Amino acid sequence: MTHDEKLDKILYGLLSRISTKIRNNGEDDKRLTMDFICKTLFKEEGHEDWETEFLQRGLLSDGLIEFKRKEDLDLPEITDLGIKYIQNGGYTRKHSNKKIEEDLKIQTLKNAKKSWIAIVISVISLILTAINIWVAYIKN
Repeated sequence: MTHDEKLDKILYGLLSRISTKIRNNGEDDKRLTMDFICKTLFKEEGHEDWETEFLQRGLLSDGLIEFKRKEDLDLPEITDLGIKYIQNGGYTRKHSNKKIEEDLKIQTLKNAKKSWIAIVISVISLILTAINIWVAYIKN
C-alpha cells in the first residue's frame, strides 16, 4: 500500500466515526488512538511504529486532523478541511491529478515545439516564394 493510500485510509476511518460521535454526544471509543488506528488498518502491511508518527505528522501539517485530549489520551479527529479533502478524492486523487498535469505540460511543450517548427518552415517558404518572384521579375 502506498503512502497516499495509507493517508486516505486513515481519513476514511476517521470520517466513518463521525456518526458514532454524533450519536454519543461527541464521545468516541477511548481506544481509538492514532497508534491503534494504524495498527488496525495496516496490520497486514507490516506497519512499523515510526510510520504512525510519520503519517500523523503529514495529516497534522496539512490540517486534515487534530487531536482532542480525553482522559490522558490524544484522540485524532478529522477536521472540516479533512472531510472535504477526503470527499474530493484525498491524497490518491491529488497524486493522480499531479501526474495528469505533468503529462499535459509535456504534451503542451511538444505541441509548442511542433508549432515553432511549422512557423519556421512557413517563413522559409515565404522567403523562397519572394525570391522566386523577384528572380522572375528581374528576368523580364
